[in-house]
Amino acid sequence: MKTENMARIEGFITDEPVLEKTESKKSKLTFTIEIKHVVKPGVKERVSFVDIEVWGKLAEENSTLQKFNRVRVEGNIVQDLWKERKEVLSRIVIIASAITKL
Repeated sequence: MKTENMARIEGFITDEPVLEKTESKKSKLTFTIEIKHVVKPGVKERVSFVDIEVWGKLAEENSTLQKFNRVRVEGNIVQDLWKERKEVLSRIVIIASAITKL
């Protein structure tokens, strides 16, 4: 059964975004967003960090984003898997389809 795979998050960019060209000359912009979770009064604030990938024309259009910019990102959630020292590692990435600077 196919399910909908869409996320919308808001947060602050933690480091300077990196724009690069792949071997096939496609633009790729990567950055990480810090998300602060709403918690009950008296409970320590929780923070999550989410990796973002932006491809093609959208990457080029957003290449002026900077560290500490507040953004809203919409896109698909993807799990990257790789092997390192006989151990399988993973991370969750959002492949952006829309970005709004707030």
